[in-house]
Amino acid sequence: MKLQEFYQRFELDTSLVQKAGFNPYYPVIQSGLNDQIIVEGEKFINLASNNYLGLANDSRVKEACSKAIENYGVSLCATPIASGYSELHANVVQKLSKFVGMESAIIYPSCYQANNGLFSVIAGKEDIVIIDRSSHSSLIEGVKSAGCKIRPFLHNNMTYLEKILKKISGYRQVFVVTESVFSTEGNVAPFREIVELCKRFNAIPVIDDSHGIGVIGERGRGILEYAGIKDFHGIYTASLGKSIANSGGIICGKKSIIDYLRYYSSHLVYSTAILPSVLAGINKVLDIINDEFSELSRKIWQYKSKISKSLQDSGFDLTDSVTPITSIMSGNSLDTLLLAKELFENKILSTPFVYPSVPYNEGRIRLIAGANLSEATINFYASKDYPKKLRRIKYYDEETGITFVFLTNNFELDALEIALLYKYRWQVELFFKWIKQHLKVKKFWGTSENAVRIQIYCAIITYTTVAIIKENLKSPLSIYEILQILNVSLFDKTPLNELITKPYIQNVKELNCNQLTLFEF
Repeated sequence: MKLQEFYQRFELDTSLVQKAGFNPYYPVIQSGLNDQIIVEGEKFINLASNNYLGLANDSRVKEACSKAIENYGVSLCATPIASGYSELHANVVQKLSKFVGMESAIIYPSCYQANNGLFSVIAGKEDIVIIDRSSHSSLIEGVKSAGCKIRPFLHNNMTYLEKILKKISGYRQVFVVTESVFSTEGNVAPFREIVELCKRFNAIPVIDDSHGIGVIGERGRGILEYAGIKDFHGIYTASLGKSIANSGGIICGKKSIIDYLRYYSSHLVYSTAILPSVLAGINKVLDIINDEFSELSRKIWQYKSKISKSLQDSGFDLTDSVTPITSIMSGNSLDTLLLAKELFENKILSTPFVYPSVPYNEGRIRLIAGANLSEATINFYASKDYPKKLRRIKYYDEETGITFVFLTNNFELDALEIALLYKYRWQVELFFKWIKQHLKVKKFWGTSENAVRIQIYCAIITYTTVAIIKENLKSPLSIYEILQILNVSLFDKTPLNELITKPYIQNVKELNCNQLTLFEF
């Protein structure tokens, strides 16, 4: 392969960003995580970070970090196994394991590194990992690196998980892997049930509590406290860069397995030890959580409630989050970036998730309001009028017994009309195929007279289909029958201005080339 060809393989596809006219990724932050932050010289409310408890820029934490630098310097410039394991390091490890309710712990440079490094040590080709299909990339990549059998289970579906556990046999060890809080949706794993299933089937549960530690549980101790689990016999991982407001990741478990990882986990053994200043910051944050969690938690839940209500009042559809995460269901990737752009223009920094980070057409925009934000700032942004973007339609079809759930950007028609359009959208799809076959048209959406004429007929068929269905006919008519009833021919020469005034499209409001594509399925 020529050098030029090699580099061409890595050219970034920027078509989506170009269509949106906006790139929300890698914004350049010019301040600390204050009540408002500076981005490109302007003040923003930061709803994009994971600074749940608002302690990342806390003066007490910064003071503790500074003192550690005075005592230890910036870095010990060594791996923990060599000379990078300080007394402070040992104390923080012990404090963390006690905080989450585990026997022992180790600290990695990041939780991504911890999750990636875990499975290559504990699992092999004789083992199987059953993993929630919505689990974080770090868990999935870590499992893949182990060379073991992988079996996903439906998200938070205990019936499905139990069926898998009943069927599998012949493996040395079974692991069940999940997250505590799923950060794009804000829902929580039924972890107590998972642990009970693991006990029944001799499986080892592995939980990533990155968005749970410091956030859920009566005292902010995470998923084990939240689920009421004591003497946990599985493996626990978590990020220290979210509510704990520093960096790094932990693996916790029985002392025997942690001691083994300390010597055989290459991701730990060959990585420079986490900085003393970061260790001191973690130590101080744990103290603050112990003393002030109740008040900090009250704030983040109050802020989440205000933000969610403001968005719902503006017509946005939110996920059923049971955590301080607010997540907007934003549709396809382009719609997601356009909505993030609009938020950005309103000086709101958000986190958009697009395919392949989330399933196709299931984009999300995540908002997290940290406890460091002032009530005045939250009230200011929550009181703004935001334009309606998408609505979710849920429709149970008695004929098929199927419940249709989908997003649309149409706010004019009632839910039944839109549901019927969704159900019978194949009418228009068949019409497209018929056009292709008879007129050899390759592109339907354009500005030429023929393209506009085709769009008009698509609208006619779509709206007429709904009208016919509403008259309680037992089955929808075919495209050809509809055209026959309407006495419409694709080949007539009726001028466009007359065509759009005909009685059979009176329900098509302000018909023009752009408004004909009202529906996004």
